[in-house]
Amino acid sequence: MFLKLAKKFTLFIFVFICCQSTIIGQNQTDNMGKEFWFSFLENYTNPVQVSFSISCKTSPNTVNIRVGALNLPFKIFRKDTVISFTNALVSPNANTFINKSINISSIKDISVYALNNSLHSTDIATIVPINNIPYNPVYYINTYRGDKGAGGSNSSEFSIVAIDDSCFINILPTSDATTYGGTLNTFDLKDTLIKRVLRKNEMIWLQASDSQSLAGTKIWNSFGCKRFSVFEGAKCSRVLYEKNCSGCDHLYNQSRSVQLQGYQYTTIPYQNLIKGYVVQIVATENNTSLYIDGNFIKIMNEREVYLLNNLNNSPNCIKADKKISVIQIMKSGICNGNNIGNPSIMTVLPDDQLTSNVQFIAPTTGFLSTAPAEFFLGITCPKQNLRFLTINGKPIDTSSFIVKCNNYVGNIKINAVNSFTLNSAKGFIAYLYASGNDESYATELGGGFELNRAKLTIVPDLAETCDTFNQFTFKANSDSSATYFWKFGDGTTRTGDSVVTKIYNKRGVFNLSLIVNYISSKGCAADTFDKTITIYRRPYFSLGKDTSLCSGDYYTLSPFITPKSKFLWQNNSQYRTFNASNTGIVFLTVTDTNKCTFTDSINLKFINCDTNSIKLPNVFTPGTVDELNDNLEAQFTGYNILEGRIYNRWGVLMYKFTYPQDDYWNGNLHNHVGSPCPSGTYYYIYKFTNTRTNLIKEVNGTVQLIR
Repeated sequence: MFLKLAKKFTLFIFVFICCQSTIIGQNQTDNMGKEFWFSFLENYTNPVQVSFSISCKTSPNTVNIRVGALNLPFKIFRKDTVISFTNALVSPNANTFINKSINISSIKDISVYALNNSLHSTDIATIVPINNIPYNPVYYINTYRGDKGAGGSNSSEFSIVAIDDSCFINILPTSDATTYGGTLNTFDLKDTLIKRVLRKNEMIWLQASDSQSLAGTKIWNSFGCKRFSVFEGAKCSRVLYEKNCSGCDHLYNQSRSVQLQGYQYTTIPYQNLIKGYVVQIVATENNTSLYIDGNFIKIMNEREVYLLNNLNNSPNCIKADKKISVIQIMKSGICNGNNIGNPSIMTVLPDDQLTSNVQFIAPTTGFLSTAPAEFFLGITCPKQNLRFLTINGKPIDTSSFIVKCNNYVGNIKINAVNSFTLNSAKGFIAYLYASGNDESYATELGGGFELNRAKLTIVPDLAETCDTFNQFTFKANSDSSATYFWKFGDGTTRTGDSVVTKIYNKRGVFNLSLIVNYISSKGCAADTFDKTITIYRRPYFSLGKDTSLCSGDYYTLSPFITPKSKFLWQNNSQYRTFNASNTGIVFLTVTDTNKCTFTDSINLKFINCDTNSIKLPNVFTPGTVDELNDNLEAQFTGYNILEGRIYNRWGVLMYKFTYPQDDYWNGNLHNHVGSPCPSGTYYYIYKFTNTRTNLIKEVNGTVQLIR
């Protein structure tokens, strides 16, 4: 369905409406929403058409387009609808939407893509719904310089749209551009803080002089808890300008706040543009270590810009230890190796911002409707996810995809205007781009991200554990401005550390709480994390000490265990008692109602009590390094009880015991640790008893203790 209000060269806004879906097992959001606030950037000439392209899986739906005092409702009955406004005399015309804040709202979730088209000049941007704009976002402008290649002033530029009322906007301009213009009316304010208070839905914009870039400019809110959006680009730019690349084109992109940035990115090659592309990186913190394709590049400071000229159109793996902003830009004319197309700019999404479903249309313009115009879908996804990708329900031919950054990266040629649904429950990142005679565009189609800036990991990740001595490691990942407050649920707290260890030394239910605040988010609710950890006591028990018994006897094991516990003996018996009559080790594992387990064992030795022998040492060496002969042990058969007494040379009792209930003498006074007896001669009196035959034998003698 097409609603055409006039015909001429076009400026498009594309709105894709689709049911929201999330990645299985991940708490993420994507570019779906019901309300959007945004603005266009100025193109090098006046726009001649504004179009809204709407796609929806289900219908009907109602979309309202508001600009200024105009409210334009549209009822959507079909899957695909295009609504166009031109620069004709009828109202509203294309110019109505320039230098204004624009609102799009919908009954159902939609995705919005805005395309700005003038003669030989176009670019497209993904619009983020307001539900995905974090409160008190911090932006770092990442755009390219403007050029006079097409005549006139073609400045680098950005705009700010207030979503909430009373936004206290702070702008710290880059040190690379010295002259500014626009509604801010500021000039020659290099590195000078600019402050403005914006009402809800108010829009302001700033432009640099020709051949200067606003990249590295920092924008933030300083009072209250507010949301606002930022759009970056250039009226017209030649890339690379120092190479005399022909073709000046509009750049238009929605800036992503620090909260939506990441640490690792994979760029995509542009099909047929064999001389590569440009990647630009902006650091959001001081002392950021930058790596490209595994090679260390440099240490970057906050607001510093690094430009990478990719010469072979291969993907790049970009990593940093702190959050960075990454954009990818097509080169102009002969510098792209195909002498078609002009520059375009798009945000590169972090590798972990996967989505599971994207529905879109590849729009056309006056110069992207005929050959040599081509349209492509760029995809990155983890290696294990590739086989799950489908487009319009059919498997994708990924034979030409290559591996980079542990991702599969590739392109798929598609037809313009057709509707496409890209799907994979396992997750992917997608980009849409097109190039033709004198025009091109590129944008990210969809990715998922979490609005929390902090992430909490727990090792081991247990909601319940049976060890009161289990050590947990709690780790919070966030930006450098974060402050941490931990409440462990047992009455103890901790502040300041992003990584803490904790041992719960008692049983119970503990409510772990982490509160993360940010200097930049003063006035906003903190990121909070809550987790319940339950500590159970294992069903501890003892089968007793290892012992010797007479052959033919039975030894009954019946430990006291909490009722309803399950027993499992070494012979798979599940009775609560066990009768042993053979030499060997007996094992018992008990599982209680909390599924906690404990295992104990006992070594039983059955001997022939009808024969008897006694062997006693005459020397022993307790406490020596070799840990051998540390106890005054007796070797005997035919007896099952030994009663012993140890005296020193003055007749003082050192130790009295009954074996097997008690341990042998360890060389300490009364076997107490910390009371060692000195080296010397000691006397023993032993009484051996066979309770079965009533045989008794008494033995006495001396032993030499050596330390």
